[in-house]
Amino acid sequence: MKTLIEGKDYSVHEYITKNKRSETNKVMCPICSSCNHKEFCSNRKKLFKMKECEDCSKCIDKEHCDKFYIYKKYKVELLTNGRNSTTKDFSRLQFNGNTKDEALNKMLEYIKDVSIHGKPQKAKETDATIVSICEEYENKRVKNKEIKPNTYGRNMQTIKSISNNKFANIPIQNVTVNQIKQYLESERVKSNSSIDKYYRKIKNAYSIAYAKGIIQNNLFLIGDGIKKPESFKEDKKVDAFTRKEEYILTEYIKTHESKYNLILLVALYTGMRIGEILALRPSDIHISGNIGSIEVKRTLTKDIHNKVVIGEITKTKNGLRTIDLTPLAVPIIQKALAQYKQNKYDVLFSQANGEFYTDGQVNSAFKIICKNAGLRVVTLKHKKVGKNKGIHYVNYKSSDSHTHMLRHTFATRCIESGIAIEVLQKILGHADITTTINTYGYIYSYLRQKELNQKYTKYMQDTNAILEENFERFEEEYLNLK
Repeated sequence: MKTLIEGKDYSVHEYITKNKRSETNKVMCPICSSCNHKEFCSNRKKLFKMKECEDCSKCIDKEHCDKFYIYKKYKVELLTNGRNSTTKDFSRLQFNGNTKDEALNKMLEYIKDVSIHGKPQKAKETDATIVSICEEYENKRVKNKEIKPNTYGRNMQTIKSISNNKFANIPIQNVTVNQIKQYLESERVKSNSSIDKYYRKIKNAYSIAYAKGIIQNNLFLIGDGIKKPESFKEDKKVDAFTRKEEYILTEYIKTHESKYNLILLVALYTGMRIGEILALRPSDIHISGNIGSIEVKRTLTKDIHNKVVIGEITKTKNGLRTIDLTPLAVPIIQKALAQYKQNKYDVLFSQANGEFYTDGQVNSAFKIICKNAGLRVVTLKHKKVGKNKGIHYVNYKSSDSHTHMLRHTFATRCIESGIAIEVLQKILGHADITTTINTYGYIYSYLRQKELNQKYTKYMQDTNAILEENFERFEEEYLNLK
């Protein structure tokens, strides 16, 4: 490895960090005292959430801060594996220290088996595999609270999927370029988002192995490298019910009892995520007459063991929001409140045994409801084992629908009714308006184009009709002017 050069191979950054104060007699700081979203950090009890707060994280007023010690630290970023395949940003490993020298020494210690002043040394003898490197990395991140338990669970599911392949379980030093390329090629039957997850995990394993001196060459950087292949599938656009399908669904729900009906209608008329609805408490709802609002404060999530739990916060900070209820939603919520039964989680919707419903339960029930209503019906095959242990397949009817379509349907109706995309962003709780644009922007474009075509065409047809009726008079007036 060549001698590292600051600004080219690594960069040094100064930043502000915050550590918890043990005790303090200071009064509440001005930033927190004026904050209207203290529920995000449970009234400042969850300090790690305070650090995620945009206002709190930017505050450097160490003289008045009653929760943290605030001081400078240094971060060294080492360029390790080129650019991220999705964002095109440089991928870097980071090393932190109280001084610049401390951070640099940590970087040098990390790559001590790869000479910083000359040729690479021989790679260490090790049994480290792609899977073991990935698992160690994710375990470290969740232990340091760099990622949430549900993110850890999803990442471990991705690693588990990769581990089903032989190349991922042999020493990484013995893995060949062709093995990785063949694996990625075989995954092209899956979606681009799935391929991207597998690709990034394997690429990150090579980044770590190279930096630690486990391998001498990063296969993703040699020659043409290993590129992320494109899926054979087209990226799915928003799948929402048409206005006709929505009407059929609501009429079916009116005439067919189900313990899931109110949950589904709340999703349809508020645009809330199913996980947010299932974590709702009566105290989150405020109704006066035929108007009301819902405070979205939490959602269902998964813990480190992949068990469904009620999270103490929403999916993102922007998910923490207040939704104004429409006249369509108010009676649904009122009916749900009237049917509420006390339970140990104090959630609005609970099972007979007091447990909360899960996303999966509601989604399975929704498919049955849509199938019975004749919506998006498909024929699938089910594997059965006979008495003589013979395997055969039987056809069965199902629906190609899912509960997230209710959120998309609400958003689509909002767009069709003329609601601005900035307003829709706030209603849906998207952290960034680009999420809303990327998800629903094509619908806005379609409607604008449709309106342009209709209005422009009508205007041209109407004016042409007038001109044709008066053409001879216009021609005569023109000739007289000459």
